[in-house]
Amino acid sequence: MRTLLTVLLVVLLVALGLTLGAANGIYVKFNYLLAQGEYRLSSLMVFWFLAGFVLAWLMCGVWVLRWRFKNRSLRKQLAKQQSHRSMETPAPVSGSSD
Repeated sequence: MRTLLTVLLVVLLVALGLTLGAANGIYVKFNYLLAQGEYRLSSLMVFWFLAGFVLAWLMCGVWVLRWRFKNRSLRKQLAKQQSHRSMETPAPVSGSSD
């Protein structure tokens, strides 16, 4: 539910930015590595916002995957240690003393 609200908030912010940027028809000269071009400022802002958003999601996704793999390996180590420990200590014998 929280993820849905976050995505919805981001979509609303992008839509608001596009709406406000559509009225702004200022063209700017954008110099990139090999050439330059003239683009609308609002288009450049939306492009770079989305590029940063996607890059941040990718970085967080990689971090979460690393965390999950480490968590899985630690759980396997714990299970292995617990199985070795249960083999070493005999189970208590419950009996009745009459």
